Amino acid sequence: MDTTYSFYFCYVDYIHLFDRLDPVLWYHNWPGMCIFQSIFEDISEINSIDVIAYFGTFLMQFFVLLPLYFFFKHTISRNNYRWAALWIFYLGNWIGQINVSPQGMAFFLLMFLIAVLIKAGMVNEGNITVAERLKAIIFMASLVVTHILTSIAGFLSIAALWITKKTKLISVLITAAVFIIAWTIYGATTQFEYQLPIFLDRAFRLDTLFTSFFTGSNTTISPSHTSINILRISFSALFCVLGLAGAIISRKFKEKADSTILALAVVAIFMTFTGLYTFELIMRTYMFVLVPIGYFGVRLLNYRISSGILCLALLIALPLHVISHYGNAVRDTVPRGEISYWHFIQDNTRGGYLIGGLRPWQYSYAGYYKVDFQQLECDNNLFTSEYIKNDKPQYINVGRYEQSIQEFNYDDTRTVPEARGWLEKSTHYNLVYVNQDVDLYIGETK
Repeated sequence: MDTTYSFYFCYVDYIHLFDRLDPVLWYHNWPGMCIFQSIFEDISEINSIDVIAYFGTFLMQFFVLLPLYFFFKHTISRNNYRWAALWIFYLGNWIGQINVSPQGMAFFLLMFLIAVLIKAGMVNEGNITVAERLKAIIFMASLVVTHILTSIAGFLSIAALWITKKTKLISVLITAAVFIIAWTIYGATTQFEYQLPIFLDRAFRLDTLFTSFFTGSNTTISPSHTSINILRISFSALFCVLGLAGAIISRKFKEKADSTILALAVVAIFMTFTGLYTFELIMRTYMFVLVPIGYFGVRLLNYRISSGILCLALLIALPLHVISHYGNAVRDTVPRGEISYWHFIQDNTRGGYLIGGLRPWQYSYAGYYKVDFQQLECDNNLFTSEYIKNDKPQYINVGRYEQSIQEFNYDDTRTVPEARGWLEKSTHYNLVYVNQDVDLYIGETK
């Protein structure tokens, strides 16, 4: 199972439980994905987290394929080159962002928005029809209520198309700006009251930006994690070189869409240097830039030698893609035993502190609170923390999954075994659930 969905399940679950958005939960400041999924689950009667978590990411790849093909159909004249561009995109994409999440849905909407406007520019000579204008506005409005960063990317993409004079989009551009500003002021105040000072502090801090790509949110990382990050950078650089080489060749074989696609790439790169989202911004920018890379990369097929180089590079990229994409599997995926533990918690408990293992984020509305091992202290064989303030029970997972997470994320081989030793000696905790991945202890907070 993709761990990402465990983060967003809670936000959809809240809507199911209370039939409304949570005004305090800042993820509900951009509720597009949560509302859509809630409606989908009500209509389809598919509300099992297992079904969505197991199959959602797989199906999202096919959903995103539709706007991507639509985009390449109206920018690349040769049909076989279109499929080659799609292959470059999917092979180069090690980013785990196309899933059941706000950013996954937002990327889907963004590509449809750009594809609609590209069609107007390439096929209709820039004369956007009323239907296309309406589609663009609907896609942009959906973006604005789904994901702030991608909606800004959508606005800048519209600006790029307008600047390159491919479409007469000034009215759509103004409408997009109004949407973003209005929603930020009236719909996203919870997020910006908290995050705006942080964003301003990060702005254009390239040192922080690139350092965070290696460490993420961790202060200490394992050699394995560092090695995977270095490989991902090298792998991404390979595809950037292919795209750059194709762009150079395109100067001789010019196509109508060249300047527009180049402008879209510049927009994405500009967003990276703002530094607002730290390490995730680099990843999302790379995924978006893969679209121009696919467009220009197929130009290498125009020459026999360069086409051979392209094919060789893609063959080399196949195993590297597998390692880059799944190298962080310890933290990006969850074993079945851990999922069974989550069901045990949901079916048999009524609130408390979740320590270790897969834990739903922002689950406090159901009475659960997340505490990390790094935030714990042991006092007379009782776990305490400044974040543990009442008499709710503690659910402490010291199984194999949590051990692997601590080792991979923090290069920490001691915390989980030491915690298990304390739990076994303590009279305050009882072992109540065991499977191949989980050892769950329950104790009361004194």
